[in-house]
This record gives sequence, C-alpha cells and structure tokens, in this order.
Amino acid sequence: MRKKIGEMLLESGAVNEEQLREALAVQKQRSVLMGEQLIAQGACDEVTVYRALAKQSNMAFVDLVYRTPAERITSLLATQAAYELTALPVAEKDGVLLVAISDPRQAVAVDTLNFLLDREIRLVLASPSSLMAALERVYGPNEARAKTSAAARAEDGDDAPI
Repeated sequence: MRKKIGEMLLESGAVNEEQLREALAVQKQRSVLMGEQLIAQGACDEVTVYRALAKQSNMAFVDLVYRTPAERITSLLATQAAYELTALPVAEKDGVLLVAISDPRQAVAVDTLNFLLDREIRLVLASPSSLMAALERVYGPNEARAKTSAAARAEDGDDAPI
C-alpha cells in the first residue's frame, strides 16, 4: 500500500504531528490536497512537498528553480502545447525524453506527449511554481492566459463604458 503524503512528510521530519493534525482538520472541512494544505499553512515548502510526491508516485524529481533546460530539448514541444499540458521537456537520457509536469495525477499526458513528439517519454515531477517559471523563461509569457486575464478585467466593470 502506498504511503500517504502526510505520513511521508512526518517520517522525514518535514512536518510535525501538530501541523499534520491541523492540515487533516482543514482537509475534513474542505476538499483540499494534503500537500497543498501543508504548504498553505506554512508547515512545509513547495519543493519538499513535491519531492515527497515524486517519491510517492515513483517519479524522479527535477528542480527547475535555477535550471533552464537546453533549447534543443525544449524546442521539441510547441509553446501552446507546453502551456496547455503544463509540461516542459527537460532532458534526454538513453533516447528517452524526460518531461516535467507538476501533478503526478497528470500521467495521462504521457500519451498526448508521445503522440505530439513521436518518441518515448518519461514524466518527471517539478514543483508548480518552478515549472511555471521555467515555462515562462523558455517560451515567454503565456499569451493565452494574458488574453484571458485581460478579457476578465474588461468584464469586471472596472473599465469605463464604451
């Protein structure tokens, strides 16, 4: 049986029992993932939680905070697809392309990536904030998100009527 993320973080000393109990109490009231709750309450940092999630999911973890993958690797995936899948090619190892994602439940993305890239893919896990920052460093700002945000601001009524 797979260990729960809270148990893993407790055993590693990343959180204490009181912090875990507090997160469990919140989790019972709201539908929130344990790791996300521990981050929100300041009990644990994002990288520590995602390293534990990678271990729980039998995935490698990649820290993209200070690392930008080579352009010959990132250019394999189109910008729109990278943002839509929240995925970033990070390395190639023994003919297998390593692609970072931030949600281990997103494993179905491997089929889409296999199709788009026509090659063998292995998913690795990165923290959400480091993955988004790396996507922006590699591909530039997400134009679709910027347009959606601008449209939402226009609908908020803050703009002068036309």
